[in-house]
Amino acid sequence: MKILVANLSGNMGKTTLVKHLLAPRMPDARVVSIETTNAGSNELNAVIRLNADDEFGSLVDILTMEDELIVDLGSSEAKEMIRKLKEYESAIQDFDYVLVPVIPDPKAIEDTISTVMTLHALNVPPERIKVLFNRVPVHMADRIRILFAQLIDIIEDKATINTSLVIFQYEIYNALKGAAYTVTDVVADRTDWKSIARDGSLDELTRIEALQNNRNQKAAPTALRNLNAVFDTLISG
Repeated sequence: MKILVANLSGNMGKTTLVKHLLAPRMPDARVVSIETTNAGSNELNAVIRLNADDEFGSLVDILTMEDELIVDLGSSEAKEMIRKLKEYESAIQDFDYVLVPVIPDPKAIEDTISTVMTLHALNVPPERIKVLFNRVPVHMADRIRILFAQLIDIIEDKATINTSLVIFQYEIYNALKGAAYTVTDVVADRTDWKSIARDGSLDELTRIEALQNNRNQKAAPTALRNLNAVFDTLISG
């Protein structure tokens, strides 16, 4: 499976989705970051970094050779990427899905509409364009169509809208920002951070770190269930 994660706008959580949602569930996938300014791509392990201008040919080669691929398209490279995709007009068809994240923000919604329209103009079929509703407050879980009504009304015939593709706004994503490990890694960690935090013989910095890790351990299972459900929905079509 080959997935392009894209939005013309920044701050949609694209790299966070690659890190926590896709890469842990596609362990054999090559990860490519097309970005010149996003420091967050440093959170991704074994990532190939390309720019969309003079290294686009390398991406085409990777698309040809790899069976499993995740491409994280940063907003700073999006316009150049679109220009290159018009030049190499069939390259976009090598992706099984284009995952388009959107957050509940008016400007983000406008930019997501533009993104889907651009993909539509590149002849990407609606069933390959998957809109993912990101950073949604948990209490809005049953109001996705209301929260994103403007977006859905305009692009529903040009993209796949499934209101089960929702990543909720959990604090653990902020807690793990900048770290190389993921929600999946935290759940798998069997360290007794609670006992370490309560060990009075340790220095204060170590105890503070243990307290944070203990919080992460308690928060991670809920986020992991959400991530698993979204990925299952994504690949099931």
